[in-house]
Amino acid sequence: MMRLVWRDGRFSWPFVVVVVYLTLSLLIVDFVWRRFVMPFETLLIYTVVGDSAVAILLIVACLRFRRTADAKP
Repeated sequence: MMRLVWRDGRFSWPFVVVVVYLTLSLLIVDFVWRRFVMPFETLLIYTVVGDSAVAILLIVACLRFRRTADAKP
């Protein structure tokens, strides 16, 4: 488990990707919250659906990349 956060004396790439993804997601939600007038529940639903879709795409891309990287000699 520690390998997912710390590797060879520095942060690992999965940890960095998660931190950047969460930061961008919160910045976008804050921008939408301040710019557009909508109920909080609607914003929350859109945020959860959007974040889930992007998270699934990132996981699929990671698994696919790992499979192709493992296949190379």
